[in-house]
Amino acid sequence: DAGEYSSVTHCLLSSGAASEAAVAKACGLPLDRVAHDREAVDTLSNFTRTVRWLAMQEMPEEHKCVAVASSRAHLRRAWPVAVLVLGSHGIAVRKSCCVGDFEGDSSESSWRLVRDVARALIYILTGWEGSEIAEWVHPSRQRRRKDD
Repeated sequence: DAGEYSSVTHCLLSSGAASEAAVAKACGLPLDRVAHDREAVDTLSNFTRTVRWLAMQEMPEEHKCVAVASSRAHLRRAWPVAVLVLGSHGIAVRKSCCVGDFEGDSSESSWRLVRDVARALIYILTGWEGSEIAEWVHPSRQRRRKDD
């Protein structure tokens, strides 16, 4: 229901397999309110980049409100990371929405959830995103970004 997202004014599609149109529809936003960032290489950098993106937007602080849109399997991990990272910067996380299940998308292990929550807590305490580790763990994602 688009009314559930009435407080969400913009959406940053950070990496992922969903299209801008699918996310706009799922969150009930006009397509011109969806921006696409293909630089994030993992779940944590999706949200640290969102913090930087929101800081550059010319909007009142009370309008900086986020809905987390992801596949069903990824939401279990993305939601707590979003709440921790964005919340630590005073950004409200209102809702989550599923924009579909993607090819190869299956249930994620609890280990990935624990790992990403731990990384989010380290980021909050130190400001370190661990991008060096992410680029080593996900080399194909880094290459893809450089090829774009």
